Amino acid sequence: MEFNSVKTFENNILREGVMEVKRFISDNPDILITRADKGNTTVIMNLDNYKSKMNELLADQSTYMVVSKDPTNKITTKIRSLLTKWKQKSYIDEYTYKKLHVSDGVLPRCYGLPKIHKEGHPLRMIVSYINSFFYPLANFLKTMIEDGNKRNFSFIKNSFEVADLEREILTTNNIITSFYFRYVDDIVLAIQNDKVESTLELFNFYHEKIKFTVDYGDKNGINFLDIKLMKQDGKIILDIYKKLTNSGRFLNFYSNHPMVHERGVIIGQFDRILDLSHPKFHDKNITNLIHTFLMNGYPLEFIFSMIINRIKTLENRIISNNNNDENEIVKKFFVISYLNNVSEKFKKISHNYGFNIAYRPINRLNRFIKTGKDCLCKDDQCDVYRISCLDCESSYVGQTKRKLKTRIKEHKADIRKSTDAMSVSRVTRLIINREWKITF
Repeated sequence: MEFNSVKTFENNILREGVMEVKRFISDNPDILITRADKGNTTVIMNLDNYKSKMNELLADQSTYMVVSKDPTNKITTKIRSLLTKWKQKSYIDEYTYKKLHVSDGVLPRCYGLPKIHKEGHPLRMIVSYINSFFYPLANFLKTMIEDGNKRNFSFIKNSFEVADLEREILTTNNIITSFYFRYVDDIVLAIQNDKVESTLELFNFYHEKIKFTVDYGDKNGINFLDIKLMKQDGKIILDIYKKLTNSGRFLNFYSNHPMVHERGVIIGQFDRILDLSHPKFHDKNITNLIHTFLMNGYPLEFIFSMIINRIKTLENRIISNNNNDENEIVKKFFVISYLNNVSEKFKKISHNYGFNIAYRPINRLNRFIKTGKDCLCKDDQCDVYRISCLDCESSYVGQTKRKLKTRIKEHKADIRKSTDAMSVSRVTRLIINREWKITF
């Protein structure tokens, strides 16, 4: 069966749906369509209610403070100074230096995601560093840390504060645990029944802003993140656990994504069942997986095909896996925008040049589902811009990685310089000396 033809058949219906959503958003500017903190659920909020909850969070003076001056220039200067020292000491090469160098930028912006599983639906504060001047350096350091911990089994994503809390409470109070696991601020441990309340008090006494709650579990086991721990014959076995906030929503089969993405979603969830649940639960969990993907529009034949092919792949991998990680070939990827039945044709070409093609969908739900993050005004954005003359048809098109207002200041400074050379400065001088406007 040709599944791409099935998706093409639905395009007109989806196009009409997109137009209807656009009209709805345009007619209701007082609402915010966002996502929940957990569960992959879409939430519609009153915009004033969202702003009120955000202002309430930011009003906490023990956590946040108002600064009198934009610290952008001061911070970017420090980053450039740090990068210069790294380059002089040969910690980084010229290419990395230029990649991480920042001459201008915007501050990180915050937004809130509603906790629909809690009373009153409070917001979880998120500070987004994406596209800020911190992002290139943070991404570089993240990659270095991850590469250094690839073979460290005990590596856990955590915060230094919680790690200090663990050392101080567990070590200094001689708390003996049968096992102890933590992911960020979720903890599961086994201790004596008469030590539970006193241990909880110790954790909550550490800092007034850090408050833990306790879950004793039940006769069937205890839930931790997305797994359930159960006792069987003196051992602990695992099963998949779904929280009440779980929507069961995945990438829809009829979405504007390449088929490789839809295959990947099924394979990822199937592998998750094998990794996180005991074999006695596999039949139940695979049946639930099939029902879930049917609800997301996936044809039954397609689901069966992916599961069967994945089983064969894993069997072959076990038989032929004689090499260790050090001999694995690192794949190189080139990202292109995805256009159905067009972008796929580049895949064969890419193999001739030793890299793989990765697809970036063009039409995505984030056009409608926003986070509530403050929009940047055009003067603070960096992109392609055009300076047009209002007296004639002359114009100048440029591209900048700095803020637009910074680039315009540079243009104005350049036109004050006396030169007859045909350059960007002279072109912009001819335009800016007259009446002009900017298109961004």
